[in-house]
Amino acid sequence: MIDRLITSGMVDRAPNPASKREVVVVASVEGSLVVSQVMSRRRAEISRIVARMPEHLRHGLVEALTAFAEAGGEPRWSARDEAPERTRDHAEVD
Repeated sequence: MIDRLITSGMVDRAPNPASKREVVVVASVEGSLVVSQVMSRRRAEISRIVARMPEHLRHGLVEALTAFAEAGGEPRWSARDEAPERTRDHAEVD
């Protein structure tokens, strides 16, 4: 799987400077962009769904989703975080 991700440009692999027996795999710039775009679209879709819910039920759902995301290690996010990405000229990834 890592070889496929490297071939597609999504990740980079390099020798671990601390150990010759290991390699380090990190998201490439392109891979990070894809992850950012997917996360942005996911958040937008969740926002659209939550907006269709009755207002009195939204607060509890948002609290639960926030706790779920934090438990999963996802970084905190707000609408302001996405503003710079929207102004950049990036190709859409489907």
